[in-house]
Amino acid sequence: MIPATALKLESEGRFPEASEEYAKQFNPKLVDQKFLRSYVYCLAMHDRPKAMEVLEQFRAEQDDPLQKAWSIFWQLPYNESIQREKHGLDTYCSNDPHEPEFIFSDKLLSEFRENLHGFSRHYSTSTDILKAASWFFWADYGTCEQYLSKLRDMESTDPRLRNVFFDTKFYTAAHSNYHDTSDKLPHPVWLSDADPDASTPLWFTACDEAFYWKYTRLMIKSLVRSGSPGEPHLHVYGECSADLICDMNSITGGRYSMSYEQTPENLRNKYYYATVRPHTMMKLVDMFSRPIANLDGDVLVKKPLDNLAEKLYSTDVLLHRMPGRPNYHSQCNGTVFGFHNTENGQEFCWEVGKYLLECYRRGHMTWYQEQTALNQIRIRSKGMVGIESTGPETYNGTYDACLVPQKVPVSSPYYEDSLKLKEEIENAEV
Repeated sequence: MIPATALKLESEGRFPEASEEYAKQFNPKLVDQKFLRSYVYCLAMHDRPKAMEVLEQFRAEQDDPLQKAWSIFWQLPYNESIQREKHGLDTYCSNDPHEPEFIFSDKLLSEFRENLHGFSRHYSTSTDILKAASWFFWADYGTCEQYLSKLRDMESTDPRLRNVFFDTKFYTAAHSNYHDTSDKLPHPVWLSDADPDASTPLWFTACDEAFYWKYTRLMIKSLVRSGSPGEPHLHVYGECSADLICDMNSITGGRYSMSYEQTPENLRNKYYYATVRPHTMMKLVDMFSRPIANLDGDVLVKKPLDNLAEKLYSTDVLLHRMPGRPNYHSQCNGTVFGFHNTENGQEFCWEVGKYLLECYRRGHMTWYQEQTALNQIRIRSKGMVGIESTGPETYNGTYDACLVPQKVPVSSPYYEDSLKLKEEIENAEV
């Protein structure tokens, strides 16, 4: 039975004290799985190595590696992220672009490898288990690729996991197929050029015209109002009306650049937009000797982006890392990321674009896949490319950051703040 005192302390976020209460009743030979799960999840919130030690003690007394400690082991990081969000702890962004996603026990990883095929038979129909198991992938990429190759053709597999590739064959194909795939996509038409040699960043955002009038114009207006260094570049999917161009001139005072593409009707969806956004940025990186950063069209710039601009100039790549997030595709946030026009920055941008186009060529188009691509190239480039984190002060889900969300539900504590800020931006003079 789970001690009531421990549950109360845990509900209050007092994890060390709750763990002490669990420890008083822990017996690896007699404890049931429900107690073990609660104890280990509580421990992991403040002492990950101890959580692994308790699991190993339990495993030493059990016979079935597939039904006892395994589900707890896989879901530890997922549960931790839920608890951190529940108690208002920082999971949104890390200052370290290479912070490890989770600390795994070598002994338990070894057992996983030995039972890989049994795991496939036992859990292959559960999407929830597959999501939890994706956490294991970050600890051992070789085993990850073996397992992913089995999962990609299963209907039960989370579609977003089908876009995760560690096999070098995929990257070879991405390079060899790039030009053919790229030639079949709509080509950007440049309506106005930015200064290619300016000493400030280019802030890139992409959307279709409907999204522009609903969200992006306010984002661009907030960027101009903030006094941030640099100017916006708007890329429009599909038709681009004269009204839109006139409005861009009005809200930016004429300091912007712009492009559009004749996107076919069958490709006018968020999956395609997520796929080709870095591909369009590739072309801009190739054109300009200045950094370029993506900003989602549905955020607002509340504070000047000077710190972000400085970071862009001091590194090759800028990523918004979220190692506390439960899903693999959330490890790099696509809201804000950037590339400097250094050799390494250009190469990183091109690798991300090629990765996404290869997914597109194979018919794998899912939401968030640009975030998966950013994380995959981050992993492959570690140690070879300078990567900085945007830092939590840039974007952290609250209204006390440089970038804040436009979409705020009525139930949010920031709802009134969002209404006030939008009104201020709308009424601001350029």
